[in-house]
Amino acid sequence: MKGGAVGRNIGGIKNDRTNNNFCVVKIKLGLLNIRSIGSKYNIIYDLISDGLDIFVVTESWHGSSENPSIALSTPPGYRFVDCVRDNDPLHGGLIIFFRLCLKCKTIALPKVTTFEVLAVRFTVNSQEFILLAIYRPGSAQLSGLFFKELISILENITVLSSRIILTGDFNVHVEKTNDPYAANLNEIFDNFQLINRVKAPTHLRGGTLDLIVTSEDFPQQFKVTSSISK
Repeated sequence: MKGGAVGRNIGGIKNDRTNNNFCVVKIKLGLLNIRSIGSKYNIIYDLISDGLDIFVVTESWHGSSENPSIALSTPPGYRFVDCVRDNDPLHGGLIIFFRLCLKCKTIALPKVTTFEVLAVRFTVNSQEFILLAIYRPGSAQLSGLFFKELISILENITVLSSRIILTGDFNVHVEKTNDPYAANLNEIFDNFQLINRVKAPTHLRGGTLDLIVTSEDFPQQFKVTSSISK
């Protein structure tokens, strides 16, 4: 398995005014670059079963939605949405597992060439937020086109909701303050009023590459922990 991260965030997304009380619903979200789901379905199953509400898998290499490893990864009470790499379905790939109690609708996005992206609108207790999952191949040279395409995606998403979670493997060393690519990415986050919640290393060789980023308007009861996978 590629070194990656499991990040868990807890965000209140419900304002329930029944009986004039404010109620917070907590969402636990996990993220992991699995680098082939094929023989690692038991790892994913166990991580989801540990109490996650949403689990994002990058670099799944699953080929199609019919891959039996996806079904084996899915605990009772969960379902998934996915996308495969257009020109190479046995590499790359994104899967989002989530509880059945979360209503989910996929969102059509402009076509991009420098990263893979999957967007869904989740609804829980009449409150909505958009989850944007991303995988940018580390083998591909970073270029200005990546940042232009990311801006295009964010422009499309931010008009739909002020509550956004952007998560995935960016393969950008955001911990390097003198890195121009990291500076570009952080500037984009600032321009769209997004906050990266992951500060710890997420890769075996060091570096913060796997991010959980939220809009500033997302309720602020938030907690992120990271663990590096072997």
